[in-house]
Amino acid sequence: MKFCLSIIHISLYGLILFFIAAPTLGQELTVLQIAPFGGNLATAARDYNLGALLAVDEANELGGIRGKKLRLISRDDGNDAKNTLSQAIELIKTESPSAIIGVWGDASVDALLNNPVFKNSSMPIVGVRSGSTALRNQQQLFLVRSSYHDEVDGMQKQISVMGLNKVAIVYEDNLFGSDTFTYAEGLFKKENISILKSMKHNPSNLDFSTAVKDLIKAGPQAILIFSNTNAAAALVKGLREKMHPAFIIATSTVEASVLTTQLGPKIASGVAIAQSVPNPQKSSIVAMRLRNKMVSLNISPQRANFSSLEGYIAMRTVIEAMNRSDKGFKPQQLTSSLETMQRVDFGGFYIDFSPVKHDGSKFVELSIISEDGKLRQ
Repeated sequence: MKFCLSIIHISLYGLILFFIAAPTLGQELTVLQIAPFGGNLATAARDYNLGALLAVDEANELGGIRGKKLRLISRDDGNDAKNTLSQAIELIKTESPSAIIGVWGDASVDALLNNPVFKNSSMPIVGVRSGSTALRNQQQLFLVRSSYHDEVDGMQKQISVMGLNKVAIVYEDNLFGSDTFTYAEGLFKKENISILKSMKHNPSNLDFSTAVKDLIKAGPQAILIFSNTNAAAALVKGLREKMHPAFIIATSTVEASVLTTQLGPKIASGVAIAQSVPNPQKSSIVAMRLRNKMVSLNISPQRANFSSLEGYIAMRTVIEAMNRSDKGFKPQQLTSSLETMQRVDFGGFYIDFSPVKHDGSKFVELSIISEDGKLRQ
């Protein structure tokens, strides 16, 4: 048997090699992932890709999809929506994929959905890495993560349970930040939670010296962060240096492992982060399957994190749809199959699609970084 080598560079962890049996020409099914495998988003994108590759290998070990082997083609778009689109169009023409998974961010998704060639392909996009409400109810999207509004609901419940009713909100000056803040503003008003201070910031600006002073002056009991990991790290560091006691809670746009690496466990400890999949180190069946697969390939199960589990779930969703598809594996046929996946249990995580509902999950769980850098519920 011939072998092909699928290679993915994993930031901070070195090089992981996967040997997957090469299928007979014409007897394979192809899925794409085009994502930012370099730059600030690389760690999460590569871990997501790792989880997806593990699901592919798992399916192929079980005989593939009705005898057809599954292949994941991964391309780096440099976090540039133009590159996402150009590579997608090229690969659709040359590789005839059944689906795309793990597209990163609203701009890249919009570039695909607004392009006539891509739209006419009817290509389903599964597991978009965004919780934006602007992406809900799009015909070609099948979402496996909760929305940012769902995450704010989870934050509000946690704050209320803790008896906190005075908060501050720091959010990115873009559609994601503004939309999430507007929703939080309305929700907190109904729940009698006072927003003592709100401030928006340029996503690339990491100078929070003035913001920290203003937040301390406002005196909130909790500070909510709707931002990226690097900005959140700079803000948390500034608050910790001033010994501010506020409970800090962030959306899933903040990567816990990266935050802990940047700040160190001692400074990052106590920060809560909303998660859209179960804790990968806990006992849910889906998490255990991911860890077991890692062990079988001599990968440390500590590599199981929220991003790799999300990628694993996204690919498992595609695989389930392929197994259900009795008419074929072209994009339109896979779309129809995805729409039959109502209340599918992957082992502690449910996907719920229908012909009129492509918003597959409302799962939200809050994790808190402990003093040893691990995540606790």
